[in-house]
Amino acid sequence: MVYYTLWILFIVARYQKGQFASYDKISLGLAVTAMVIILPGAVPNALETYTLEYNIAIWAPHIILFIVFGVMTVCELIRCSRHALTQTTDTAIQTQERVLYITGIGFTFSFLFFTLFLALMTLNEKAGIFMVLKTFAYMVAFFYLIKGVILSTHEA
Repeated sequence: MVYYTLWILFIVARYQKGQFASYDKISLGLAVTAMVIILPGAVPNALETYTLEYNIAIWAPHIILFIVFGVMTVCELIRCSRHALTQTTDTAIQTQERVLYITGIGFTFSFLFFTLFLALMTLNEKAGIFMVLKTFAYMVAFFYLIKGVILSTHEA
């Protein structure tokens, strides 16, 4: 949650000159709500005094908010980076925007595989493969992010 919250703050700082749009406020509101919802579950989980019903009541809203918030953040990153890519002629900035666009796509697939895992895990024990694919998509996104930082420093 904190990681994607930092991404939305990055989007606001980079593309919107620090001005929060209503979309950003909604995204951050969902993130904060998801973090607050999970707090009551921390103590029972740490003490192992929780019930399945309690866990579901705490985790289900948290996961739903996380998925909605994360998808909103990733879509905003893709939209902003694609728009910025068409607006610039500087090769270093083009490289950065292309990398941010590819990173957003990697995060999108990560959310897709995570959602498929959650939806199918009770139906089939082989649904765990989606967590492997989620991790792979996440690592591809990070690879391009790191590659973009290296390339843009060489171009600058």
